[in-house]
Amino acid sequence: MDGRHRLEAQGEYSSVGRSGPVLAISDSPDFVKAVSALLRRADGPVMAACGRAAAALEVARAQRPRGIVVDVGTGGMSSLEAIYELRREFPRAGIVAVTPLRTGSLGRSALESGADEIVLRADLEPELVPALHRAMASAKLR
Repeated sequence: MDGRHRLEAQGEYSSVGRSGPVLAISDSPDFVKAVSALLRRADGPVMAACGRAAAALEVARAQRPRGIVVDVGTGGMSSLEAIYELRREFPRAGIVAVTPLRTGSLGRSALESGADEIVLRADLEPELVPALHRAMASAKLR
């Protein structure tokens, strides 16, 4: 398999649209499948899926994502640290943090770390694609 279809231990790629690459970061294969399906239905961008936040930085450097979806709570390097590092390295990428609760310290911390939008896990289907589009549009203005 070539690098576009598989990067060992870093993620899988599938062409799902024309808007540019989106990086999904989560330890949960079900989360990655759900995000991939939502983007595919919306004719969304190419997706890279990473199991670990540390691997996400390597994939992001190679793929230069326009959008990033972070499942807050990803193991290893904390997802909040990953958001901070991704924002620092990719200021023009839109970042959406998916949290169990929209309010509270976790949501605030994700925004303070550099996320553009917060989406509640329970509202992933109706809210992710619009939030990602808003995040990507606002990031272009940076």
